[in-house]
Amino acid sequence: MRRQIILTGVGGQGLISMGRILGEALLERGFKVRVAEVHGLAQRGGSVIVHVKYGDEDLSPTIPRGTADLIVSLELLEAARNIAYLRRGGALIVNDLILPPPAAAEIPSRSALLSFFEELDAECYLVEASEAARRLGSALFTNTVMLGVLAESGMLNIAPLDLERSLRKVITRFQEKNVEAFRLGRKLWLQRKRL
Repeated sequence: MRRQIILTGVGGQGLISMGRILGEALLERGFKVRVAEVHGLAQRGGSVIVHVKYGDEDLSPTIPRGTADLIVSLELLEAARNIAYLRRGGALIVNDLILPPPAAAEIPSRSALLSFFEELDAECYLVEASEAARRLGSALFTNTVMLGVLAESGMLNIAPLDLERSLRKVITRFQEKNVEAFRLGRKLWLQRKRL
């Protein structure tokens, strides 16, 4: 058994922490795990991709294009930019947020991006994680909201409480607020929009 997950977004959104939390939870459940990050030229605001592979066999560090079982994206443009990693029949969970690159002259509209995702041979889900995080007091909790969404989706081989335990172990600053964000994300999965 082998599962391959891409986490994507931009620098400063907490993707590295997400990968660490997910990797830690999977290790605790006895899986062999590889987590690798790829940063764009600029760390804050630049493209970030985290490769998470787990299973019961030896694993290479990165995921080849067209083979990821799941992409979890904190931003619509990065989801579109990295969709080539997703295998046919895979799944995409994307946060309803557009963060235009600073030097971009033109970017696709939200409706164009959603139409693009609707045409994919994949299960695509849209969630309002940033909006939920802002209701908690800061968009900085978007990553833990998305972890809660992922935990509740049933697309992992671990229970939501395994991820929550890992979150408590890895995140020490604002821990209770992050746990609250994670639990809110679990509820948010029930309000997802299928594209």
